[in-house]
Amino acid sequence: MSDLLDAVDDLTLPRNVKVQTDSGYTWASEDALLVQLTEAVASGLGSPSGGSAAPWARNLLNTDALHAAGMITSQIVDWCRLVKAPTTRNATIDLRSWYVAFVATQGESLDTFYTRKLRKWAGEIRGMLNPPKMIQMTSACPECRETFYPNEDGDPVPYPIVVQYWANSASVWEGAKASCRACGHEWQGQWELRGLRHSVDDMDAESVNL
Repeated sequence: MSDLLDAVDDLTLPRNVKVQTDSGYTWASEDALLVQLTEAVASGLGSPSGGSAAPWARNLLNTDALHAAGMITSQIVDWCRLVKAPTTRNATIDLRSWYVAFVATQGESLDTFYTRKLRKWAGEIRGMLNPPKMIQMTSACPECRETFYPNEDGDPVPYPIVVQYWANSASVWEGAKASCRACGHEWQGQWELRGLRHSVDDMDAESVNL
């Protein structure tokens, strides 16, 4: 059950991350994702020692974090009850308690379900706490050849391909992807993104030779 344990560790253990400083990049320890989620909720509610922020200063991150924390904590408590694991209402402690009881009492038939669920939570938390950087490519989509895409109002907007990545990931390719807002095609990971770059270069060469 290494995949399941990896997913549990990703949510409950601190990890090393690359951070940018004035003198370049360095490595630092980052709190577990569930701990960061709890801290995001606390920052929105205000702490007794530090004082509460004014309502207008509380951004959507805190609202989203409160909803996500409540949902995840409740789900983990339900899982603990199914395997008769003790609960504390601390999501980090309870998830590790659940894992120990689950491994001891359950077979591997549900392993994939739980692994996917935990990875989904990890992605959602990272998306809230560390929104990806966005780059808009100034070229047509090599899949559909469209140079415009419709916005929310249905008006045509140029440059349909957008690339997203996380600046403080261990690798710039980790979680990076591109998508076309005209046809919906996606490119994920290092090799597909490199392939996208080559496809765009080939299109540019074709247009020059016309």
